[in-house]
Amino acid sequence: MKKEGFVKSVLITKTDFIKNSLTWDVRTVVWHCSNIVIKEKGLNLKGLGFAGTKDNLANCYTTEIDNEVKRNTFVSERYNTHNQFIDFYLSAGLFAIILFTAFLISLFIKNRKDFFLTALLVVVTSYFLMENVFHRQLGAYYAGFVFIILLTQYHPLRNNDIKA
Repeated sequence: MKKEGFVKSVLITKTDFIKNSLTWDVRTVVWHCSNIVIKEKGLNLKGLGFAGTKDNLANCYTTEIDNEVKRNTFVSERYNTHNQFIDFYLSAGLFAIILFTAFLISLFIKNRKDFFLTALLVVVTSYFLMENVFHRQLGAYYAGFVFIILLTQYHPLRNNDIKA
């Protein structure tokens, strides 16, 4: 009786691991198609627009994905680039990615002496490499909250700051 429960739990764990690992499969396909679109379009100064980017990616999914079920899923879901930097470059162009990167660099220079703020910036920048934060309302709220903290140089109260 106990052995059957253990075997069942091991099978569920293996299945969950495989399902969670498949999110990397989505990203590799999307990043591959993003790279193809970038190469096809050449130097992108003004961008393709946000809808144009998704259209170009969907066209790439139809030609690059062999598995019909997977291809239909990618085309119907119209997966975004899963990288905020690539998305800005494709959607808004070279100047947008330069401005966004300059903004992040200026935040780093401003906050480089504070460990907490630097760590917060590194985490949010790393997250931008894996997800399109600004494509979701809640993601934009979180990013805005983090940017407000970084811009105002928030410091928690320290013992020597309290005056009696």
